[in-house]
Amino acid sequence: MADEDHGAYLRQASAAAEANNVHLLVADLTYLPDAPHGRDETHLFGPDGTKLWGYEKARPIPGLEIYTPGDGRVPVIDTPYGRLANLICYDADFPAATHIDADIVFVPGGDWPEMGRTHTAMAGPRAIENGYALVRQDFNGQSGAHDATGRLLSTKDTTTDSGIWYADVPTHGSPTPTPARATSSPGAYSPPPWPRRRFSPCARGTAPLRGFLPPPPRGRPALARAGDGHRPDHDPNAVRR
Repeated sequence: MADEDHGAYLRQASAAAEANNVHLLVADLTYLPDAPHGRDETHLFGPDGTKLWGYEKARPIPGLEIYTPGDGRVPVIDTPYGRLANLICYDADFPAATHIDADIVFVPGGDWPEMGRTHTAMAGPRAIENGYALVRQDFNGQSGAHDATGRLLSTKDTTTDSGIWYADVPTHGSPTPTPARATSSPGAYSPPPWPRRRFSPCARGTAPLRGFLPPPPRGRPALARAGDGHRPDHDPNAVRR
């Protein structure tokens, strides 16, 4: 969007979050009239419309994105459904940048059809390494939601389907601290086990969050339910080759 439209866009996002009583994450690429000519950023609004964070992409793609990188300080906030954090697209390709003490990490991105599926699959190991749910909503690619064990809970091909994508993910990270996350902050990390939160990443970069789901039975955490996205089937009798 043009820089002169950016303020109105953020006001609309704030009003939408308040009107629907949701946390709303929006991502935008703003074009600037002068160098560095662009700014890739996200903004999280709370249920009362308050802006809770602004984050600029820390690692622009070399040779393709010439704008000034952000400072790399990842925003993290406590909410009723766990600690939320946010990276942008190529940021998540760098494992050190993903060592975040969070429960759900959002990674809005923009790809092209030949790259989207691979790029989202690359993000899955970050969830395992750091013990959180990772949701990568990909414009013109392949969106995917992973839990802290790396299981793909829901996915959607955004090159062919622009409708709303629903995914359910655990609202608390792994109850066992991972080595990667242990290096990100002092102290032990031992959240309650495995409640879930439904959210729907909608248009490019937006993720409104609302409505608790009942917790799964005791024992192994259940797969989250997906809306109109695809959840892989897990056949225990299947022979892997």
